[in-house]
Amino acid sequence: MDYVCDKDKTDENILISTFAYSHETVSIEFNLIRKNWNSTSENLAKHLIQSFDPGDTLTPKLTHEIGIKLAEEAIK
Repeated sequence: MDYVCDKDKTDENILISTFAYSHETVSIEFNLIRKNWNSTSENLAKHLIQSFDPGDTLTPKLTHEIGIKLAEEAIK
């Protein structure tokens, strides 16, 4: 989670959106879920990656909005 929420890559965490969890406490919450469900699985979440052409003139805000739509489609 530290890698995904790197402040240098997320404009000081402004460009982070979550569903049902706070990005500040998600690691703790996932570990509690694993413990409560007696799960030994390492797969607790999905990490979606989006890439854009360096020539695209997209703003960080727009790429974040695109990422939110991507995530919404992925969890349907």
